[in-house]
Amino acid sequence: EDLLVYWDGRRIPSESNAARKVQFSLPGTHLKEPVLVDVVSGRIWAIPQKNMTRTGGTLTICDLPVYDAPLILTEKARVHR
Repeated sequence: EDLLVYWDGRRIPSESNAARKVQFSLPGTHLKEPVLVDVVSGRIWAIPQKNMTRTGGTLTICDLPVYDAPLILTEKARVHR
């Protein structure tokens, strides 16, 4: 199963949760119902269909938040509350 962990490593981590938006193009991914998990807050977001496009075997997701703590992009079925 697909799982992507990412964060903004440009600066030393701080207490600020100010996020910026990024876009990922993920060739060969099999995500059908992707969710985003914020490891710090524990929040889980569904990725809106309007933010996703699939061209060939590449899934592109836009407007994903990123800040200096890990975020996990994975399939909804893999996340247990």
